[in-house]
Amino acid sequence: MPFNVFQYTLQLKNYYKTPIRPLATFLYITNKCNLKCNFCEMGNAKQPFNNDIALKDVKDILLQLKNWGVKELYITGGEPFVRKDIWDILDYCNLIGMTVTHITTNGTLLSTLKEGELEILKESTACLQISIDSTLANVHDKGRGSVGTLEMITKFLKEVDRGKLPKIHLSTFITKENYVEIPALIQFASDHEADHINFLPVNFYSNFPDLKVKDGKKNYLFDSDVGLEDLILKVDQGLKLSKVLKQSCNLQVLRLWVKQYFRYAFTQERFFNHVMEYFVCSKPFNYIHVNYYGNLLPCSMLSEETNILGKDIKSAWGAMAIKYKELLLNNKYFPPCRSCYCDFPTNLRNSLIYHPLANLRLNLRLCGYYLKRKFSENSRINN
Repeated sequence: MPFNVFQYTLQLKNYYKTPIRPLATFLYITNKCNLKCNFCEMGNAKQPFNNDIALKDVKDILLQLKNWGVKELYITGGEPFVRKDIWDILDYCNLIGMTVTHITTNGTLLSTLKEGELEILKESTACLQISIDSTLANVHDKGRGSVGTLEMITKFLKEVDRGKLPKIHLSTFITKENYVEIPALIQFASDHEADHINFLPVNFYSNFPDLKVKDGKKNYLFDSDVGLEDLILKVDQGLKLSKVLKQSCNLQVLRLWVKQYFRYAFTQERFFNHVMEYFVCSKPFNYIHVNYYGNLLPCSMLSEETNILGKDIKSAWGAMAIKYKELLLNNKYFPPCRSCYCDFPTNLRNSLIYHPLANLRLNLRLCGYYLKRKFSENSRINN
């Protein structure tokens, strides 16, 4: 099936009626990271950190979600693989029958995985998403704050038995410093047999709403509209190359909004109002985000709402979903919404679903792309 009819129906109910259940869970299992990326608040020694959510609490959250019928799980951090008991978490997902849809990682610890750990990873996880921001070692390593990071990733991808891994996605943050490499990164993804490569602009607010935004993010802005037009040129070149190489990527969608995203950053304008007529932010009432302290978040950009450790997640999420749905559908957005770098692609797709006729032109333009991606995702999860 090209899409899950049940999930599609649930999504429509959440929008047109009272939200009843999230489509997927985003679980941040750790606030620790082994890198100090220039554009990320994590890994900063000056930031105060508490202990990560305990394993028993992670299991309780996962079991509640599974019993509730939430079938998809996205695991992130920090760096998930710095958490020593991640294998207990993945084993538990296998035990209760919850698919780990994605694990997001910087990739530098993958070469240390043992045979048994690779087996657990393959059994539990549909996709491993690895961050890479340049094909040039000095550029990638500078951005990641550590020498040798690109070499670790490429060595792993070349030497590991790919039959022992889930599908591989690459993820790239785009700034004015690396956008010229978009075609080269498409080539890199093809050369290293990545199933998909995803490009996103850098976040100009904090990547973690409980942490103070890192200084100097304005340096990633493009200097003029000339630079933005060159960005679109590189996107087009990358898209053309992806078709030649038959390399899956998200450039077709990114092209619709990346220029507006950078243009209206640090202004009072909401970039998404310049992308489509009928935009709907549906993250708080379609998905559930739980951070490394067990705090329930409205989305990846907004600060904590309530701690759910030892509590009934269903009622906590229901109250939050209703509250934020009312706010957002009345056009009451928040400052970080202007830098919705990660959740916007999902919201764009959902907006097309909720208002198909009003967004008919975009629907016709993107229909083939979304059907192809959804078919691929369903095949991956079901196999």
